[in-house]
Amino acid sequence: GVPALGRALGIDGHAVTVFVEAELRASVLFQVSKLVQLAMQSAKASAGLPLWTAISAGTTTGISMRCEALSEAWSRELPAQGAVVFCTEAGGDEELPPRCRGVVLARDLPVLSHLAL
Repeated sequence: GVPALGRALGIDGHAVTVFVEAELRASVLFQVSKLVQLAMQSAKASAGLPLWTAISAGTTTGISMRCEALSEAWSRELPAQGAVVFCTEAGGDEELPPRCRGVVLARDLPVLSHLAL
């Protein structure tokens, strides 16, 4: 796909990632997903269900650590065995810090945001 073509042409990997994200966000599919996300939140609230969404379900291990914002984790030394970061805020454009094994976010995050992808 696009990443392989970028490597073959000698284009920086980060530039390829940004290009792919921009194309994804410009698509009709992305816009429809935003509308569906709003509808899902309303349906969950009406049904009395929790409003959280598992973006990537799985298992992991690590030391629990708490940050107000995910960006704060970059300024901390994460444990060598890895960390699961619990935070209140994330913009969605962040990269995961080294040794971060998982993130639990206390608010909604668009499923097609950079962080979710």
